[in-house]
Amino acid sequence: MAYREISLDSGDIHLTIKETSENLDFNPHDMNFIQRFSDLLIEVEQEEKTFNAKHDIIKKMPNKSKSEKQSRTQAEISLMNRFCDFCEEKINSVFGEDACVKIFGGQRVWLKYPLFLQRIAPLIEESRDELMAEYEKM
Repeated sequence: MAYREISLDSGDIHLTIKETSENLDFNPHDMNFIQRFSDLLIEVEQEEKTFNAKHDIIKKMPNKSKSEKQSRTQAEISLMNRFCDFCEEKINSVFGEDACVKIFGGQRVWLKYPLFLQRIAPLIEESRDELMAEYEKM
C-alpha cells in the first residue's frame, strides 16, 4: 500500500529579534494563541494604568533629604520590578517559556515590554488578515 502525504501550511511565523539574534516562533492563526495574545494586550494595558497611578503617588513622595530620596528611589525600583515581573510572566505564557530572554536578552527595561507588544501586534493582525483573505477565496 502506498502512503500519501498532505501538507497543511499552519501559518507559523519565525521572527528573528534583531537585538538578540534569537528566534521567536508562534502561529498567529492558532485560536489558542490569538486568545492568549488578546488577553495579554488587555492585561498589560490595565497593568500600565495601575503602574502610572502608583508612579504618580511615588512622584509626590518627599524628595529633599537623603533618606527621602533613597526611599523614593527604592519605591520606584520596586514598582518597575513588579511591572517587569508581570510582563515577563504574561509574555512567556503567550510566546513560550524563556521568550523574554530571547526577546530582551535578559534585560529588564520596563519600557520595552509595551514597545514589543506595539511592534508585534501589527504583524499578527496582518497575518490574520492574509489568512482571512485566503479563506474568502475558497
